[in-house]
Amino acid sequence: FHYSYDIIYLNYIIMENSEITTDYQEELALLKQRADLLGIKYSNNIGLETLKAKINERLESQNLENQAQNDKVSLRKKIQEEQMRLVRIRLNVLNPAKSAWRGEIFTIANSVLGTVKKFVPYDPKFYENGYHVPYCIYKMLQDKTYLNIKVTKDPRTGREIPHTSFAKEFGIEVLPSLTREELAELAKEQA
Repeated sequence: FHYSYDIIYLNYIIMENSEITTDYQEELALLKQRADLLGIKYSNNIGLETLKAKINERLESQNLENQAQNDKVSLRKKIQEEQMRLVRIRLNVLNPAKSAWRGEIFTIANSVLGTVKKFVPYDPKFYENGYHVPYCIYKMLQDKTYLNIKVTKDPRTGREIPHTSFAKEFGIEVLPSLTREELAELAKEQA
């Protein structure tokens, strides 16, 4: 009786080990498929734990890359919103060479904003209630200068002497944003 009990027990252990081996091989096969999908190279005799570690490392790397990409996209969106918000201004042209101009198209282009174009009129009637321009165009207008040339006569010789300097091209007054009621009234006027 004792002898047959040992044989039954051995058969049980062998069957249990074969199930473990089958589970191990199935899991290893699944992990190899996953590694192939992720583009991970591995040797044919790689162990289960080593392959798991490689897969986890690749997934973590991809998660970090995705997070970095999302951060980049959200930063880009934040910059776009900041630069494209409208600023209400009143513009005065200080450059005498442009005093007869009706206006000018200003363009800004970069990898974050793309291309932004805006016609800015120089006629004062457009600025009675203010005129809206994107913030990036406002900054461009604020930074514009022109070469101011003044000619004076030398009192001793009578020769004309040119004096040059850079001067601001525009005088810009930033007006407060319109209230909802003012925006509604403006919409009615423009319709």
